[in-house]
Amino acid sequence: MGQKVRYDGEHQYQPLIHQYLTTTFNVMTFCPEMAIGLGVPRPKIQLVERNRQIICLDQATETLDYTQKLAACCDSQSSWLEQICGYVFKTKSPSCGVSKVKTRRGNALVADGQGIFATELMRRYPELPVIEEDQLADKHVRENFIQAAISYRPQISPR
Repeated sequence: MGQKVRYDGEHQYQPLIHQYLTTTFNVMTFCPEMAIGLGVPRPKIQLVERNRQIICLDQATETLDYTQKLAACCDSQSSWLEQICGYVFKTKSPSCGVSKVKTRRGNALVADGQGIFATELMRRYPELPVIEEDQLADKHVRENFIQAAISYRPQISPR
């Protein structure tokens, strides 16, 4: 949506979100990396496979582990997550990418991972319609997402 929340202090405005979603939905913005206390600008983070598990580390030193904070972010955001009808994820993001996230496996960098926050959100809300922002360019995929989001009724858990 144009907010400067990227690691480098910039934005990646996606006009397709505005063009196709704001006329039908009340679009909210959220950055889990900001929610766990990473500022702007901030060091880059990346997915790394260690001991057959995918974790999220700072890219420079690989000593700061953000995996648990990103996974737990769903808990701290549950008040509004339980009320939404769809989620648009940031493509290739180590926190929000649904697919194509670069993951370091040994000495290789493979674009087959899934962001930590995205994984946890989809695990907790398996029926929630989700899409990556680059998929909005595909008319068929976009229309399916919009219809699924219109039809979705959140299952609000009792408190």
